[in-house]
Amino acid sequence: MVSVCSLCCIDCRDSAPEVISYEGRYSLANYLPVGVIVFDFLDDELHCNHTHCEDGWHTFSGQVYLRHAKKGEDVLLRWIDFLTANRFIIPTCRQAEGRRILYVRVYIIPFDLPGVQGTLRARNPDTVKEAGKAIRAIMGRIIQDDSLWQGYVPDGAARPIFSREIDNRTTTRIYSDLPSPNVVKLREEVKTSPACDRITAILSGEPIDGLRSSLYPYQAESVAAMLAKESQAFAVLDPLYLPLVGVDGRTFYFRPADMEILCECPTISQSCGGILCEELGTGKTVMVLALILATLDHLSCPEESILDTRSIMTPLSFREFPFDEPVETRRRLRRNSDEPFHDKGHNIPPLSEILIHHIRVSPENTGISTDEESLEQLPLWYLLQANTPFYYHFDLEILPRRTSRKSASFGPRRMYLTTASLIVVPVNLVGQWDMEIQKHCDTGIRVFIGRPGALIPRASRLASDYDIVLLSHNSLSFAKTDILKLHSWKICGCQCFPGTRVPDCHCDEQTNVSPLLQIRWKRLIVDEGHVSSTTNTNLSQFTMLLSAERRWLVTGTPTTNLLGLSFGGSSDFDRRVSGGSDATADQVVEATTEKSLSQSRKWTSNDREDLRKLGTMISRFLGTRHFANSSTFNKFVITPLFGPDGPLPGAIQVLIQVMETVMIRHRIEDVEKNVILPSLHQETVLLDLDPYSLKSYNALQATIAVNAIDSERVHQDYLFHSSNVDALLQAIENMTQILFWHTDSTLFNVMELSRNASATMERAISRGISPEDVRLLTEAIYHVRAAAEDATWCSMQDHPDVQYRVRNAPGNIQQAWSRLSAEDTPEPSSNATAAEPFLQPDRLVRLRDMVLASPLASESSLIEWGNLVTEEDRHKHMLILLREKSRKGNRRNKKDDYEVDSSALKAMDVARKEKAPEKIKEVLLELKAAQSRLVRAREGLEDVESNEGVAKDLQPDVMSSVRASFLARSPVSGLRIGRTTSSKLNYILREVAQHASTEKFLVFSKMPLSLAYVAEGLDVIGVRFLQFTSNVDAQVRQQLVMTFQSSDKFRVFLMDLKHGARGLNLTAASRIIFCEPVWRPDVESQAIKRAHRIGQTRPITVTTLAIRSTSEEVMVARREALKGALCKVPDLIQESGMRHFIAHPKFLKESDHSSQADLDIALFPEVKQAEGTDEGLQSTSILRIPAATGESVDAFDAGGDKLVEPPVKKRKTLRFAEPASPFVQDSPSSPRTVSRM
Repeated sequence: MVSVCSLCCIDCRDSAPEVISYEGRYSLANYLPVGVIVFDFLDDELHCNHTHCEDGWHTFSGQVYLRHAKKGEDVLLRWIDFLTANRFIIPTCRQAEGRRILYVRVYIIPFDLPGVQGTLRARNPDTVKEAGKAIRAIMGRIIQDDSLWQGYVPDGAARPIFSREIDNRTTTRIYSDLPSPNVVKLREEVKTSPACDRITAILSGEPIDGLRSSLYPYQAESVAAMLAKESQAFAVLDPLYLPLVGVDGRTFYFRPADMEILCECPTISQSCGGILCEELGTGKTVMVLALILATLDHLSCPEESILDTRSIMTPLSFREFPFDEPVETRRRLRRNSDEPFHDKGHNIPPLSEILIHHIRVSPENTGISTDEESLEQLPLWYLLQANTPFYYHFDLEILPRRTSRKSASFGPRRMYLTTASLIVVPVNLVGQWDMEIQKHCDTGIRVFIGRPGALIPRASRLASDYDIVLLSHNSLSFAKTDILKLHSWKICGCQCFPGTRVPDCHCDEQTNVSPLLQIRWKRLIVDEGHVSSTTNTNLSQFTMLLSAERRWLVTGTPTTNLLGLSFGGSSDFDRRVSGGSDATADQVVEATTEKSLSQSRKWTSNDREDLRKLGTMISRFLGTRHFANSSTFNKFVITPLFGPDGPLPGAIQVLIQVMETVMIRHRIEDVEKNVILPSLHQETVLLDLDPYSLKSYNALQATIAVNAIDSERVHQDYLFHSSNVDALLQAIENMTQILFWHTDSTLFNVMELSRNASATMERAISRGISPEDVRLLTEAIYHVRAAAEDATWCSMQDHPDVQYRVRNAPGNIQQAWSRLSAEDTPEPSSNATAAEPFLQPDRLVRLRDMVLASPLASESSLIEWGNLVTEEDRHKHMLILLREKSRKGNRRNKKDDYEVDSSALKAMDVARKEKAPEKIKEVLLELKAAQSRLVRAREGLEDVESNEGVAKDLQPDVMSSVRASFLARSPVSGLRIGRTTSSKLNYILREVAQHASTEKFLVFSKMPLSLAYVAEGLDVIGVRFLQFTSNVDAQVRQQLVMTFQSSDKFRVFLMDLKHGARGLNLTAASRIIFCEPVWRPDVESQAIKRAHRIGQTRPITVTTLAIRSTSEEVMVARREALKGALCKVPDLIQESGMRHFIAHPKFLKESDHSSQADLDIALFPEVKQAEGTDEGLQSTSILRIPAATGESVDAFDAGGDKLVEPPVKKRKTLRFAEPASPFVQDSPSSPRTVSRM
């Protein structure tokens, strides 16, 4: 029953009013009844217009009701009139009985209304643009309710057409919430696909031919989804449209960007590929290998063309077969070729030639890939391999240009077809991919690996002889790209193989263009595919030139904020701060996060940049036709998210739908249904600075304080001025390094600040600074003077070394071996730290080596050797400085005044040891031994998981009782190593000493110098380690990764955070230490995932080191607080809390170090071990893993690519050097005197 219309006059109630009926396709029945708009007018004096529509309600004109409208309602009334006049909507109205309320029904006219000959799509573009704004405005007022639609007051809460819930999710959360592949839907969609049987078999858990490993169910689902995308078996709904359900239950579709509304949702073809972006560490590599093996015998198809047939031929069929395709192609080339060519009559080819041709152009289901080893013995095999299929790629235009005759002179390109997949990976992951292929694939798979310096085969061989072509990013970045050289009308005239008609073709031998561009690849896979998010790199430009039928990006982090940060809900994740916290940090967090958490989410320029990168990957790399024009993605996906009041209604859902069409990933909770990663324990350890480090830190804080007060915090010389970004970043970097350990040859400018202290204070007071600044300046001057008056601290600044406190060392020997000479360390003043005996790590190692070589050396001999070592170091340092100055002086843009950074030289020197031939040789020998064990395990001769031999390798170098008794007589036999001047290094060395016998470590830092200090410390305690830093060559880094994974000798891997946090598989490690807090959660997560991933069997312990009451503690607290924020974590210097803390320096007070565990390491633990009375955890836990024995030889032969076998070991007798000849071993003409047990 319909309510009585209060708007009708008496005449209309007594007699039926005129009814306006829309004809044909414009009937209300063909429109979408979306809902009702309720107007509350100023009065109830509304007048009847004596006309009704088909639905029994009055026609509506907003102009009539303008004088009754409340403030602001007039705009909406005018929008309705505009939309009605241009046939976007049809409104009807009715007055609520006895009230001043007017109900307005809204019917949407779809753009694709059938039967109107496209007139609705031919409207003026400006009109359509304004209509989109108007529709969006009225949609915000439309209410859907059955009672209201009938003219009654709603019984309950009416629902708006668009949800009014604010979606404040970040891009990271949106990405993490993407649904896992729907297996039921996938099975239904691929029923008509040629790959249906294969997809069904994979989903059912059947093994994939050639794959050694079994896939977890979620991995099988991802592989099946990838196969479905590649088969293009079904069209998908256009992701730019969302469903719009009317009051009557019918569904139309609207596009949020411009509010285009359609009866039926358009469909689009899928891109043949996508983005595999599974969670970090969940096995993306094995998924890719499974996909390749599942389609191993599929031949790539020619690039589609609506103007050209592009028939598949082989050299044999093109030259000899009389069939239509080769005959027409020969004629086509002959018409434009300058060379004489006579198309003689051809007979039907013999069956053998037809078979050779057919197997190459239709290899699927022939069994060639599985029976290749036996077929290689047949006489026809070499002919089969030489008969590489190809097609001619003619560049045609629908409308020829005036220069078409000139363009035609270039001719077509001969493009070879292949069953191979091209995989492009970062240079440091080439070796890891090689190992993964060996681990997961049968030995029959043919792999070409583009090692540095290796030549890529010519195109026809590359296309025929391999199943996988594995190249590094660098290989593509520097490849030749002159594609015009491939265009030619030349007809192959190569000789045939003797006794056959198969051409021995070498026409593809090009020196001016990469052979990769001559192949139509079946599949292009780019690992760490986020590199394709920009188009201005050589790699991105080259990948867009490549012709590939199927394209995949493999990455756990498609963009900066599209990343998986989950460590798993079942991983027993624990994060805590140990060592106590500072109230200051909590206050900074509370003051700066309360406001941000209460604000609604507004998308920022950082979000726009992320989306732009995603659009680049979709439109440029994947070549998705729907977004072939990048402006389409920007207009319909990005722009709607940046409305003035936040994302437009439906904009976030459109983004989700677009991501779903190209991305394949599982939610972490779905992954954990199949596999649960080991537990992860994560904690932040707060430490106190050593007194000498504390002086350096306070000196830097004093510099910041004086700068702030002197510049009045506004002038251009203020450190935080917008023009001083680089200086501020450098200051923060220096502060980070100081918190580990850092020296400065300029003494952090304390001498000058101390001299000018009085003048600085007077100048500040004369300007009328605040009492707070007076106190700050007074404190700064105090700490500046304290540092300047400490002679030991000043002496330390001349050397970049971390200083090691030593005990039980005779004073004369300690002074002779220490770089801090007695003259440099006079009696301390009242403000100085008490003088302590120090030695440097390299001196400790050298002293130990010399004493081990000559344990009977007297005290005077050791003193003399120390003086000689000091003199030698001085000359070496001078040579290095001269070399560096000469190198810098030869640069074009040199500065008049510069200094060589001794700290940087130290980092380079430590890295240089990692690249030394002896170290490379040792690494390669270990790698070769590990690979031999893997081969034996495959052959069933050895258990790959066996721990036999591990204990043997890790046993301390137990000395004979005779040797130990000699060492016991040495003046330094009781020397023990105590705390260093770096509290972080102390912690790391204690942890390694305690756990390295049973667990491996990853130590991450963004500071190369910090890693150099750790490397020196590990040398001191005798633990073998490897380094993965920017100072180590990429090829060496690759070998280091494989060696660390496979060898039990190396217990610690020092990782540059920038280079080592992505892509590597380092499951051999179970303990991770960050030398400093990591500000960006994605970087930290990537680093942790090197070890916390599939294949890990041990619980993971992650420790982040931070200094109490400094910016590091605040950084930890701020980052944890921002995890719940509604926006991206900003840059460190832009984050308000961090910037405020750094801009307001606070000085540290010296703490009581008695509460901190001390280092107590015997330099010669062999003595105590031999006596059986060793004391202390550190002394008994230190691993003394000997270096590789044998003479020092180069790691490579003259060719540079083969490993030199180690020499046969000879039995050695125990020999000791003469005490007066400590450097005899360095002479090439003298016999070796260092004993090796």
